[in-house]
Amino acid sequence: MLNEFVKLDWNVCRCTFQADSHIAEMCRESGGEDVAVLTNDSDMLVYEHINTMTMPVGRGREFTTFNKADVMAALDLPVSL
Repeated sequence: MLNEFVKLDWNVCRCTFQADSHIAEMCRESGGEDVAVLTNDSDMLVYEHINTMTMPVGRGREFTTFNKADVMAALDLPVSL
């Protein structure tokens, strides 16, 4: 899947351990553009320019996309997009 994103000229960062610092840097450098994150970790929702997050869910580990505003509302937490 990563190869397909590279073909689309996406800036891809693949980390074998904690990617938080790399994602934070990408958000800072995005100039206000949305950053797409595919992760096994849900803490990416705290970053300002991340409005959706795709991660493997369930027994089949099927990729599911979550909308930040919807998740934050379901958790009764404030959200600033």
